[in-house]
Amino acid sequence: MYSLIARMRLISGDEVLVAAEEVADSIVESYSHPPIAFADVYKLMREGRVDPLKAFTEACREERLTTAKRP
Repeated sequence: MYSLIARMRLISGDEVLVAAEEVADSIVESYSHPPIAFADVYKLMREGRVDPLKAFTEACREERLTTAKRP
């Protein structure tokens, strides 16, 4: 995970990098909580209450769209 973020520092913009670091922080932080069954996490995601990658994927998409418009 850390090596992927380090690679992102080379090519990604600030918004993507910040979002990636937030995902990494949430993964590390989740280890301090009791385990949750995948079915429970999936249910929360389907209800729209949890989406750990949403900000990251939206930042990636925005960056991709803006860099694709460059001549």
